[in-house]
Amino acid sequence: MSTAIVRRPPAIRAAIATPIRAAIDAAESVIDEAPSFDQCVQELQRREDAFIRHRPGTVSLIGTDALEMEGRRVELEPLGLQRLCRHAGAPGAYVRKLPDSAAVPLLEYHLNDTPLRTKSIVTLDGTYVGHVDPNLLYLSVSQALATVQEAVDADLELAGVRLGHTGARVQLLAVNRSTREVTPGDVVRAGLEVSHSFVGEEATIVRGFVLRLVCRNGMTHRLCTAKKPARTRRLSRENPQAEELQLEQLRRLAGSEWAGLEARLDALQRTHDREIDVEQLLERWLSRARLSRMMRLARVAWQLRGTGANTMWEAVNALTWVATHGDPDGETEVPDQARRTLAALGGVLAFQDHHLCPACGHIAASEAA
Repeated sequence: MSTAIVRRPPAIRAAIATPIRAAIDAAESVIDEAPSFDQCVQELQRREDAFIRHRPGTVSLIGTDALEMEGRRVELEPLGLQRLCRHAGAPGAYVRKLPDSAAVPLLEYHLNDTPLRTKSIVTLDGTYVGHVDPNLLYLSVSQALATVQEAVDADLELAGVRLGHTGARVQLLAVNRSTREVTPGDVVRAGLEVSHSFVGEEATIVRGFVLRLVCRNGMTHRLCTAKKPARTRRLSRENPQAEELQLEQLRRLAGSEWAGLEARLDALQRTHDREIDVEQLLERWLSRARLSRMMRLARVAWQLRGTGANTMWEAVNALTWVATHGDPDGETEVPDQARRTLAALGGVLAFQDHHLCPACGHIAASEAA
């Protein structure tokens, strides 16, 4: 199980009605002001319906810019070529350097003379997206989100939606439930994040998260590497009960994740009363994460942006303040990877009383990379 205090960058926003093509062209976009849960589900389903799965068949390449299948041209944009190489198990950087006379026969071999030929090609607006197994059952995004809502047994509202090229991560909160006030005016809420692939490249994943409302600080936390994320197991279409079984998997996983969130909120609330040497703790944890260069920023965030009190809550806030806001003095650029790692460290600190495996200090850094 994973827990995260969600960071929602205010500078990255997209309206719920953003055209599909624009969303795909962007590396990632965030929808965090959708009108309602139901409207968001409808929009995500519209995006998913735009992807087309084609029957397996013979494919020929038109240079490295396009391929021909079923008598039609399918554009092979740079990202598409990269994804095709990944599916074929070929080094993309190497293939892109080859002349067409060498690259085309190599890719056609993988497309037509290897197990890849039995896969369905997925396209969007006439461009290549990827390959998927046509023998597996795929849940729609509306099925997945409706099942999660059923498992939670509550009205849901959105904390945010992050769109990728071929999927979405939807962050959901239960209305009027699972809320704690750690300090006066400092409120946290628990919810579930559902990761869903529009094309069925990956199984649906459910993670718990915590949203801090006071300033939208961010933190991520994983219990241990031995416990995999809660994900459904895809089933064969030949099983007449496949859809029912897969929906039940998702219902069970979402219910299990949700049931554990109350204990996490209680653990987070206890950090306010736990006294520690904040500076010593920050030095130790940043050193373990190979982020000692961030010590100055964390110290300023603790002393000037926080209360300066020696409590676990202040240590957590120092790390997550830098993860969210960067340098308190505005003098140093904090790289995105460092921000994610700092957010992860904050999550581990916040929940270590509830559970912390011996390796989690290392996991926090690698998890966020």
